[in-house]
Amino acid sequence: MTNEYLARNATDNSDAVRQLWDNLFPFYCKASWQFYQAHKEQCIRRGVTLDDIRQECYFAMLDSIKAFNHRSPEQENLHFISFCGFPFKNHAAALAGIRTRRKDPLDIAVSLDEPYNGDTVERLQLIPDESAQVPLDRIDSDDYNRAVRETVREELCAYPRELEAIEHSFYEGQTNEAAGACMGVSHQYVRSLKRSALTRLKQSGKLRTLFYGNPYRTVGAAECLRSGSIVEQLVEKAEKRRF
Repeated sequence: MTNEYLARNATDNSDAVRQLWDNLFPFYCKASWQFYQAHKEQCIRRGVTLDDIRQECYFAMLDSIKAFNHRSPEQENLHFISFCGFPFKNHAAALAGIRTRRKDPLDIAVSLDEPYNGDTVERLQLIPDESAQVPLDRIDSDDYNRAVRETVREELCAYPRELEAIEHSFYEGQTNEAAGACMGVSHQYVRSLKRSALTRLKQSGKLRTLFYGNPYRTVGAAECLRSGSIVEQLVEKAEKRRF
């Protein structure tokens, strides 16, 4: 008789269960040995021996019989042995104290109201607010850009055509052709005006003071709060070189 026939008649026939156990005993002995070798440390800590796992196999087989007799139509052509692996793993893992399911995040979550490392500061207060950092960066950038524009207008107030070329090209993002069309001149003349204006601005002491006096010139305000300004970072690097 096949295992499938014995499993179908095992619910009302103890002889069928006994015969099925005899047929599957070699399979369960091999599975028990493999499980014991794979989880030997956990079994030793729990005091579980190889014989304990083999004895648990009988109850795993009973669960396999239930699963086989309640199989879905898609599983109709599967052999009984296909239903033996999963119940065996569940019984053996429970015996060895091994979790077979993923931990629920809600069971291992830490409250944000708890103090961090025994400090008085709560965990919630240590989470950076990304939405608050963006406006902070924008405010700092707007103030700096406003100061630069005012300084550029002061430096080029005596050269209105050069100032107009700078505004069209850098503030409005226009090409030389588009700026020339707005100014009524050729794009070559716009390029010449920009070159002359940039030469004057490079010699401006006010702009140089603005650039080197801005602690956020290569990082945003939020990044500066986290890791320090450029000046602070350079000082830290110099201190590290000394030691």
